[in-house]
Amino acid sequence: PLPNLHVLPLFRETMHLYCAPSHPLYQVEDRKLSWKELSRYPYAGLGYHSPNMEVSHKRSLSRAATGFDQEAIAILIISGQFLGFLPSHYGRRFVSDGLLRTLNAEKFVYYAQFSAIARKNANPPPEVSLLLQCLEEAHKHSNAANSG
Repeated sequence: PLPNLHVLPLFRETMHLYCAPSHPLYQVEDRKLSWKELSRYPYAGLGYHSPNMEVSHKRSLSRAATGFDQEAIAILIISGQFLGFLPSHYGRRFVSDGLLRTLNAEKFVYYAQFSAIARKNANPPPEVSLLLQCLEEAHKHSNAANSG
C-alpha cells in the first residue's frame, strides 16, 4: 500500500481449478494430480495482471488461451480443451450441472482479495466518502468472515 492511498478491503474470492468431462484429467483421482502433471495440459487464464496470472506463472501452467473475463474462461474450460481457474461461487453451478469438475479443491486453489482504493485526502469529495461508506457497510459481513 502507498501512503497516499486509502485501501478498504471488501471481500476475498476463492478460486478453484476446473476441467470439463471431455478433458483427459476429468477421470483422474485428485490424489494423483500434481502441479507438474497439470503443466502438461493447455491452460486458459486471464489476460491481465492478477493473482490468476501470478499463480499460472509460479506453477508453470501452460497458457494456451487467454480470456479477459470469467465468462470467457468458463467457455474455454467447458470446451474440454483447457484447464482454468474460476471463482468457486461461479464454478459451483457448472459443477452441479455436470459441465465441470473441481480438481483437488484443497491443493489447486488461490484467493483473490478485492478492495476499494481511494486517494487519501483531508477533505474528500462527499461522493467519494459516501461511496466508501456504502462499500464498507455492504461488505462488513464478508470482511468479518474473511478475517477469521
